[in-house]
Amino acid sequence: MQTRKTRHVLGVAFSLAIFFVGILMSLRLLGSAAAAPAASGMMPAAQETISLRPIGHFTGDGAEISAFDPESSRLFVVTGGLEMDVLDLRNPLSVTRVMTVAVGAGGANSVAVHDGLVA
Repeated sequence: MQTRKTRHVLGVAFSLAIFFVGILMSLRLLGSAAAAPAASGMMPAAQETISLRPIGHFTGDGAEISAFDPESSRLFVVTGGLEMDVLDLRNPLSVTRVMTVAVGAGGANSVAVHDGLVA
């Protein structure tokens, strides 16, 4: 049976693994895109474009780092200060702040969510 501490450690390890996989994929994509024209002597094919439009917003202190929990539809946002906002995204047209959590004297430099636990 997993203890709360074990789940926390596993959640942090999972978040770090996802972070590093994202970095490796980004570097791989950047490297292949940069090498393709030089290797083939041709420019890469035109990319499809997408169109984005905002569907909702939230006025707050800023969003430096965030993590989304799909089970609760909550977004955990480190504001850059000594607090973390918890936002309810069940209705993206009307985002609401559920609470603000003090993170301590040192502040937070990351936030991660896994299996209902926030680290």
